[in-house]
Amino acid sequence: MLVALSVRGFPLVDGLKIEFGSGLNVLTGETGAGKTVLLDALSFALGGKLRATLDQEAEVEAVFVTEEGHPARAVLSRAGLADNDDVFVRRRAIGGNRSVAYVNDRRCSVSLLQDMRRCLVEIQGQKDDRGLLDAAAHLGLLDDFANLGEVLTQCRIAWSEWRDAQRALADSEARRETNRADEANLRHAVHELEELAVEDEEDAQLEVRRRNLKASAKFGEELNRAAEL
Repeated sequence: MLVALSVRGFPLVDGLKIEFGSGLNVLTGETGAGKTVLLDALSFALGGKLRATLDQEAEVEAVFVTEEGHPARAVLSRAGLADNDDVFVRRRAIGGNRSVAYVNDRRCSVSLLQDMRRCLVEIQGQKDDRGLLDAAAHLGLLDDFANLGEVLTQCRIAWSEWRDAQRALADSEARRETNRADEANLRHAVHELEELAVEDEEDAQLEVRRRNLKASAKFGEELNRAAEL
C-alpha cells in the first residue's frame, strides 16, 4: 500500500509531500490543478518515462508498506534489497533522459523499478488496458488463486541453490581442464629432461666447454687477421 508520496521539481509542483491513510483516498480538483502531475510523478518513481519537460532536477520518493508474502518482496529479495516491511523508492531526474534510482537507499536499475511497479501500483486511464488483460500478470494471479506462496518460496530457494551448484560445477570443470593442461606440460618437460639424460655436475662441464669454444673462436679470428696482414 502506498503510504506517502514526495514530489520536488515537477511542473506545478515545486515541493509537495502527501501521506495516505488506509481505505479509499481521493484527490479532487479542477482541470489543471495538478492531479495528473502527481500520477506522472508516481509513474516516474516506479520506472516510467517523464511526459513533461523539466527545467531543473526533479525527485520523487514513494513509500509503500508490504505484508508478508507480497510479490514485491520477492522482487526485492532476488535483487538483495529486501530489508523490512517498508519499501522506499526514490528516483531523481538529472537532465535530459538521465536519472538515478534507489530502493531502500541503495542504487538500483530502472528495470527493477518496473518489476516492482507491476506488484505495487496499477495506474488506469480511460484508454489503458487493465491489469487483468496483462499476460505478464496471469501466472502470478494463478499462483495466488492456488495459494502457492510457500511452494513458490521453496521453488525460488531450490532454483537459487541449483544455479549456485551449476556455477560451482562449471568452475570445477574449468579448474580440471587447467590442471590437465598443466599436467601435460609437466609430463612433456619431464620427458625432455629424461631424453637429455643430464648427469651430475654436467652443467659445470658444459660451462667450461662453452668458455673454451668462445676462446677458440676468438683465437681463430686473431689468426685470420694475422694471416691477412
